[in-house]
Amino acid sequence: MSTRVVAIVLALFALHFTREAIIHVMLMSTGVFAALLGAIVGGVFTLLGSTWVQAKQLKHQANMRKKETIYRPLYDELMKIHGHILVKAPFPSHITFNEGAHPSGPYPQYNVWSEIKLDSRKLEIPENLATQMEELRSNIEEYLKIRHSPVDEVVYILNEIFDENGQPLDRSVRAIVEYLLPSILQNSGEDIYKLVTQFRKHEEIDEETREKINNAVFHKCNESEQILHVRKKYEKYLETQKEAIDMLEVLIRAAKY
Repeated sequence: MSTRVVAIVLALFALHFTREAIIHVMLMSTGVFAALLGAIVGGVFTLLGSTWVQAKQLKHQANMRKKETIYRPLYDELMKIHGHILVKAPFPSHITFNEGAHPSGPYPQYNVWSEIKLDSRKLEIPENLATQMEELRSNIEEYLKIRHSPVDEVVYILNEIFDENGQPLDRSVRAIVEYLLPSILQNSGEDIYKLVTQFRKHEEIDEETREKINNAVFHKCNESEQILHVRKKYEKYLETQKEAIDMLEVLIRAAKY
């Protein structure tokens, strides 16, 4: 065998082993790359998962904080007013938006909303809730503006009807009207004659005349545009308040998520 042939054979063997070595290295490199890629991808998903869990926990904590410092205090106050105070004493003549006492007894006091607007909690209130609460306040103020407007007309109606039935009234009737106006606004059907005459001397009348006076007073008052206007404003006030309560109930229930 010539030297040239031997050289060619040795070269082919060298090429073969070099090829096998390259393939082996590539396979090893691919495995390392795959392992490295898997570790990176796994780490990314772990980080994302951890971040998502942490974000959810922070959101839950924020919701719970708003529930306890905003939603629940507002809800409790509105429910007390809507379901207790205004049930026992509808058509109030006095409503406040801050702390304070009033000599006439229980009346609606919207302290919580006023306090919230004075501190950092205001920044955490959902826009729709803030809008609803401001609409409620606006409707309350609209109601209060006209709450006393029917007084003169009711005085006139009482004087007219009592005179027609031989029971003239004196000037003190105006003060009495302030007292019985809620009954008239409610259309309660109460004994108006008794309410008007209980603080003054009067002649006893028969039940037929008493009933005639009472029916005539409510009939006339129910035709009064001023009284109907007050009732309409009051109903709008109650409707807006109920919407605020319903909204807060949804927010409280959702705060646990």
